[in-house]
Amino acid sequence: MHSFAELVDHSTNFGLFTLKEAEDKVIEALQTSGATRHVKNLQMIQFHRAVIAVGIFSLFESIV
Repeated sequence: MHSFAELVDHSTNFGLFTLKEAEDKVIEALQTSGATRHVKNLQMIQFHRAVIAVGIFSLFESIV
């Protein structure tokens, strides 16, 4: 199995890159429509980023 640091780096970069792509699409959609679902999608993306941060910290803490 790969080292924890390597797995964290790759998975975090992948997750954040995917979230950034989704965020860009939502922001683009917001340029033409102020639909509530777009705002909720942005909130959901921010929430997911927070979950990733807390999860990675918790994993690191459990190893230490």
